[in-house]
Amino acid sequence: MELRFRHRAGHTVWVLEIGAGVYDDAGALQYLIGTALDITARKQTETALQESEWQYQALFAHMNEGFMLCEMVYDERGQPEDWIIDQMNPVLREMLGQAAESPVGKRGSAIFGSAEALAPLLPICAHVAETGVPSRFEAELPTLGKHVVASVFSPRIGRFAAVLYDITARKLAEDQVRVYQRELLGLASELSQAEERERRRIASDLHDSIIQNLALLQIMLGGLRAQADPALHATVDDARALLTASIQSARTLTFELSPPVLYELGLIAALEWIGEQMQQRHGLLVAVKAAGHFRLFSDDHRALLFSIVRELLVNIVKHARADQVTIHAEARDGMVAITVTDDGVGFDPAITEDQRSGYGLFSIRERLRHFGGTLTITSRPGAGTRVELLAPLQHTVSVEVE
Repeated sequence: MELRFRHRAGHTVWVLEIGAGVYDDAGALQYLIGTALDITARKQTETALQESEWQYQALFAHMNEGFMLCEMVYDERGQPEDWIIDQMNPVLREMLGQAAESPVGKRGSAIFGSAEALAPLLPICAHVAETGVPSRFEAELPTLGKHVVASVFSPRIGRFAAVLYDITARKLAEDQVRVYQRELLGLASELSQAEERERRRIASDLHDSIIQNLALLQIMLGGLRAQADPALHATVDDARALLTASIQSARTLTFELSPPVLYELGLIAALEWIGEQMQQRHGLLVAVKAAGHFRLFSDDHRALLFSIVRELLVNIVKHARADQVTIHAEARDGMVAITVTDDGVGFDPAITEDQRSGYGLFSIRERLRHFGGTLTITSRPGAGTRVELLAPLQHTVSVEVE
């Protein structure tokens, strides 16, 4: 018999009493013998175990993540082929479509749909069960239409426990975001190309109409000067000088909008021209080196690369405090690599990437990405900067967005 007493010190004491009667030959009770054993420690342990079991069951039943405890199953060669489910909480049963019946005692392949469905999980779970080294990984379960993050650990060799987080909704949202990003990249590229085509049209109109008309007017003024009173020669000369300045300004604007050399002579000639402009205007010495053939460029492709290099040069002038720049362009194996290297003050690419500002590098990378290209930056403070553009010679849109 277990009895509970309150000790005079105020705490509870449990005692196990075991007793028996001693009888004479006539069956009369002579006396009693018994033993009292202090079982307080055992009762405290039992209570703690019971409370722990209650807590475990409450956690097991009400946790938001799926949970299962399994034992590995091996084939005759000792290779893992399946697992037997010992425990599975209601959340995981609902996730796997097993809410109606208990999965306990069943094979994982039966619960997950097939042996193939276990393929993303089986090798990792087996490794955890065999080594005791925990693992956390993401897996797709096509037969169930689920994406999960699994945290797996081993309570003892040959067994594993797994906590599964259903991230299907998140993955669908991420996929949708990628679709939107691809669409935005496409729209941004189309806008950039439309802008370049419009700049080229405006430049052509300037050259074919306004500049030609101004040049014709200058010729007409020259003829008028020959017939005019000498007293008007100075006025005519001033007008012709003003026309000459206007023609030069219009030609400069034409080249800044869309340099004809880019489409008439090609990318390398255009890079050499912009290098000369940078030296004349800003004192920046630009050397252009080229190797290979660039004949497969489309106009849009050529304009993109030229505008990116021009933007890099402008940023070097604004921020790098450089004296010299080398542009190296090489076409090989269906790709073109353009490297722009300066001897300026340099910067920390990680900080610039986090800020998504400075040097316009994020914008450049996204524009290149739509053309299947990449951007690599090598720089550190005080050591100059090297920017490498890599793009296919032919424009093929194959974009993966991270």
